[in-house]
Amino acid sequence: LLFETQGGAPDPQQALSLLQQAAQQDDAAALYTLGRLHVVGEWVSKDEVQALAYYARAAALGDPAARFNLGYMHAHAQGTVQNYAVALQWYRAAAGQEPTNPGLAPPRAAGLRSSNPNPNPSSNQDLRQAA
Repeated sequence: LLFETQGGAPDPQQALSLLQQAAQQDDAAALYTLGRLHVVGEWVSKDEVQALAYYARAAALGDPAARFNLGYMHAHAQGTVQNYAVALQWYRAAAGQEPTNPGLAPPRAAGLRSSNPNPNPSSNQDLRQAA
């Protein structure tokens, strides 16, 4: 529905503009949607690295679908190197079995404010040792 104007014709530029505005305000659903669009290359260029960054930001904000997709991307080397340990942590986070941020500093999506969703940098070291 977001992609349709009142007349029913899709308006991708308006939709993308609205999504980007919402993403700038840390709207997890908008970040997830932008990630999904970049995964499939719909109305934007296909860019798995950018998708990963959008998903990571949405995941840090608590979006379970974004967390699941991060697990999938890490398991299947999409936009990142294959890492089953990291994938498992994101899958567990999606299921509510891990802390909100499973110890990973997500990459920053272009045009988004920087933030540090990982207040515990020592957990990154733990992941490197586990991998």
